[in-house]
Amino acid sequence: MGTSYGPELLVRLRGGRRRAQLEDRLRELVRDGTLAAGSRMPSSRALAGDLGVSRRLVVDAYAQLLAEGYLISRQGAGTYVAAAGAVAEGAPAPPRASAPQFDFFPGAPDLSAFPRTLWLSATREVLRTAPNDAFAYPDARGAQALRRALSAYLRRVRGVAVEPDAVVVCAGATQGLALLGRALAAQGVDAIDVEDPGLPPHRAVLAYAGLRVRGARVDEQGLDVSSVRSPVVLATPAHQCPTGSCSRRSGVASSCAGRATAVW
Repeated sequence: MGTSYGPELLVRLRGGRRRAQLEDRLRELVRDGTLAAGSRMPSSRALAGDLGVSRRLVVDAYAQLLAEGYLISRQGAGTYVAAAGAVAEGAPAPPRASAPQFDFFPGAPDLSAFPRTLWLSATREVLRTAPNDAFAYPDARGAQALRRALSAYLRRVRGVAVEPDAVVVCAGATQGLALLGRALAAQGVDAIDVEDPGLPPHRAVLAYAGLRVRGARVDEQGLDVSSVRSPVVLATPAHQCPTGSCSRRSGVASSCAGRATAVW
């Protein structure tokens, strides 16, 4: 039968010698990788209740697998699948690639600088004070409180007067670009220019939205506005990707005035 640990822990006990059956099944799950190294095992009480056997039977089975090295026990923290047991009988672990000293992948922030402590504190505060309806399906545009905060921030810091109902919170730049492409197509825009060279995923997202994607030249100063042919152009706001050139022109939007709308 399945247990409360999860559907992946499927144990069937038939007839006699139930302890031996349980031990054999757990060994098999460790060997084939179903129970990965480091996975936490259900407590002996929970597993016994799920399987309809005595807790002593499970305790003895765990003790045998602990002795064989398939499981490890952490004082006060439960029982876990041992790394040595999983690797010894299963497929060898793939070699771990060494991390590069420098990572120049575009758009990749320094993940070590993530404010873990502040994020955890804020998460706990929100979970403690959030109303019950905050855990229901949210507004498709994003949580209203967040949109109000963003509206106030844009007005205060960027000088942009926008109402909360006009703010749409996206899961990332790709979703935002997809929504923008669909909105442009719905308004009758049939083509958009993108920087050439540029990011291929941007082209794919805009094409999927129904727009005809055309390339606009890039030089050492960024986007060459004389090559813009479409009513809308997608431009890098600062350093062009992937060339890295920094636009020194006096504003792409103003240079394209009367011919195209620049999307940053």
